[in-house]
Amino acid sequence: ELAGVPLDADKGHRALKLSEVDRIRLEAVDYYHEQMTASATAKGYLVLQRGHKEEILKRERLGWSDGRLYVHLRAKGFEEKGMLESGLVVQREVEGGTRLMDLFAKGLVVFPHFGGGRVLHFTQKDPRDVPKDKKLKYQVPKEKRDKTWLFYGQDALDRYSEIILVEGEHDRLQVLNAGPFGVVAMIGQISDEQIKTLLSRGRGKHIYLWGDNDEAG
Repeated sequence: ELAGVPLDADKGHRALKLSEVDRIRLEAVDYYHEQMTASATAKGYLVLQRGHKEEILKRERLGWSDGRLYVHLRAKGFEEKGMLESGLVVQREVEGGTRLMDLFAKGLVVFPHFGGGRVLHFTQKDPRDVPKDKKLKYQVPKEKRDKTWLFYGQDALDRYSEIILVEGEHDRLQVLNAGPFGVVAMIGQISDEQIKTLLSRGRGKHIYLWGDNDEAG
């Protein structure tokens, strides 16, 4: 698109084999993105308050939770086992027993993390100004996310010769607002595995560390 050169589809390319969990994650991306597109509150926060471009929100498939993903997935015919394995649906204790419900409560920004044509992970941000101890869990638990997940936007490691490494989801989107850069986000404190990945997949490339201007950064 940048060069104006059309690329023909590779007819010999094998279709990616998707598991039930893969299909659930992809369906969740579409569902959450539709909720974001239809929500004035979501767009007000992401576009007006955060300053993200709508084209970036669309390209990155940003979502908005309404607390009804489980209902949607069930209506689509997905099995409860697969929903639970995806980490997006959880079983919680309620009065009189247990019930299945969404991991992400209503009114959250949902960030899908892609890699290799699949959805590897989901994180969320609560736009409300709430005390730190009242904030909701911000990501799918480690045991439920894809084992190949490393960064938010990790495909950029293989596509660009210059990589900008930032801390969080909004940081990455803000840089993407400015142009076609290779940007990946750590999502929290950088891990040993992430450092090893940068050493291997980033060999021979320029990597710019762009931390926040605070103690952690």
